[in-house]
Amino acid sequence: MKTLFIAEIGLNHLGNLNVLNQYLKVLLSSKIDGITIQILKDSFYRNKFKKFKINNKQIINFINKIKNKKKLAGIVTDDIKKIKFLKKLKVDFYKVLSSNINDIELVNKLTRTNCKTVFLSTGMTNISKLKKILKKVSKKKYP
Repeated sequence: MKTLFIAEIGLNHLGNLNVLNQYLKVLLSSKIDGITIQILKDSFYRNKFKKFKINNKQIINFINKIKNKKKLAGIVTDDIKKIKFLKKLKVDFYKVLSSNINDIELVNKLTRTNCKTVFLSTGMTNISKLKKILKKVSKKKYP
């Protein structure tokens, strides 16, 4: 099995498209295998984080740039409401933040998209809790 290197652009772009595009430019010209970006619930983007939000058109552009360079494109999300939109992007994988690992509805909805891979960030979850979570997660079967 080949080791894949995935870079995640969290909120370190600070909502600044120039910074986001600089990250993207560096990563696209590297030997990295894939890139993800965090798309959080609208409720996160309030007060001091309001400027961090990127719109759907910018998300589409971001994913298209990654795909055009033949790299894996991923989305990190906690937003069930955005799944219908995200599904249209046909990303290669999703990642669920460790803070959302207990959100079984989110995890199961992501597994029912057209995407074959969903990563769960376990963070500080202990083994006992992880076993309980995994029993609740539906695993889509592929031929």
